Amino acid sequence: FGDSHTATIFFMMWALFFLAKWTKTHLPWWAFGAGLFMGIIPTVRYPELMYLPAIGIFVLLHFQNDKAFRRSLIAGVIGVAIPIGALCIRNQMAYGAFWRTGYVIAYERTSLFGWDYFTGFSLQYLQKLMSEGCGLVFGLGLTGIAILCARRSTWKEGALFAMLVLPITLVYMSFFSKPDPQSMRYLLPTFYIYTIAGVWLLRLLANNHYSSACAGSVVLLLITIWWGLPQSHRLIQHLRKQNAVLSQVTNILEKRVEPGSILIANEGINQHLDFIGYWRLADASILKFPGSKPPQILAPNQDIPPKKEPRNIEARLKYADLTGEELFNTFSQDVWHWAGKNRKVYWVANEEQINNYKRQLSQGDRLVMIEKIQLPVEGSDNTNMPIGFGPPMGPTEEFMVQQGTIRRSIPPPQGPQGPNRIFDLLLNGEPLFLVEWTRESP
Repeated sequence: FGDSHTATIFFMMWALFFLAKWTKTHLPWWAFGAGLFMGIIPTVRYPELMYLPAIGIFVLLHFQNDKAFRRSLIAGVIGVAIPIGALCIRNQMAYGAFWRTGYVIAYERTSLFGWDYFTGFSLQYLQKLMSEGCGLVFGLGLTGIAILCARRSTWKEGALFAMLVLPITLVYMSFFSKPDPQSMRYLLPTFYIYTIAGVWLLRLLANNHYSSACAGSVVLLLITIWWGLPQSHRLIQHLRKQNAVLSQVTNILEKRVEPGSILIANEGINQHLDFIGYWRLADASILKFPGSKPPQILAPNQDIPPKKEPRNIEARLKYADLTGEELFNTFSQDVWHWAGKNRKVYWVANEEQINNYKRQLSQGDRLVMIEKIQLPVEGSDNTNMPIGFGPPMGPTEEFMVQQGTIRRSIPPPQGPQGPNRIFDLLLNGEPLFLVEWTRESP
């Protein structure tokens, strides 16, 4: 689905294309393009800053003491500096220091990376690289990188590929989040490196053993198709249903909510609406009512340690120690201060949430029904990525409507389960409601 990893892949592939062109010409505009696109990557995902040293070292391996190389080097540095400089300015404005990020604040008491995580998770990551990750191409690509490094004519490219895949893989193996089938999203850009190296190896083999290379390619392709396409189809079908619901919600909001209004919803919906860009968004998940687990439109993201919720930075700094009426009043004051005199305030929530909010409203506040958004009923797709054809494997959570009640036929599995769960709507037939939060003038 459309998150940061897709963008990272896009910019990396184009950067490598520009870099390959530069190695043949040493023209400054190719160097500028490679630098610009590589510089954009850390602005999309901070840890991917580790790709930059690999590119820098690769360029220095081509050092020539002439004017063309110096011009190219300057052009590349300028290209990198533009997006990185913009990111530093943004961090200075938002967090008070150019090197600080939202992660530093949100997880200031949590060790995000560590040796203990590496020793506990590295083997699982390696296993997943050979299964849900790269599959058979992982071993082929590793072999290709090794042979690239060993050959005198290609050792620079081999070193580049090794520097692109090894450091970032070790870093994410040291990440605090326990691996699940979707952890491979962190390493998606490296899959393309393995693929390039693997295809190069097959081409090298074809020079002297053409029939063997062709046969190996066919076998590799058939196994990958048999293995990969069915599970991809299931997951894409699941995303299609989820995105259809988000599209339905968005269409209603576009008709009923004025651009620039304050819109309060849970994180998964907000992530989508933030991309649309029409409204000012507030995160409803920071509201926790005493005595019960806060009602959620979305399934919890279990990758995040409970003591660190909510993840919203403002909530982390201002709302973390507040509860009940005090929490709602503080949230209410901030929302209406943000709205000012000219903006309206809306909620997208389910019935239980709306009832909770109504009990907390101040005198003169009302929630006015605008539209009921009916959601479909479906069983929750199994998010453990299956292998090959056949039914999904493992326990699944199913919602069934019987005489007006909803019951779970199988208890949901514990622990992280597949995709980033904040994006998964619980399609149990319960509608969402669009309501306007009105306030009488004093």
